[in-house]
Amino acid sequence: MTRAYNDPTGDEAVARMTAEENRLEIVIKIIKLVCKLGGFKIMQRISLEDKKSGRRYD
Repeated sequence: MTRAYNDPTGDEAVARMTAEENRLEIVIKIIKLVCKLGGFKIMQRISLEDKKSGRRYD
């Protein structure tokens, strides 16, 4: 991001969300790969809850 001032709070929040989204993407890829390797197919959406933050992904 380009801006004329520092915003450490905003930068930290964006970095934290980006890291959390990256973790989520990795977990989903692992779940899909394990299912594929085991000969299974995911039939419905998977709900996940982050143990640290308590945030739910439905």
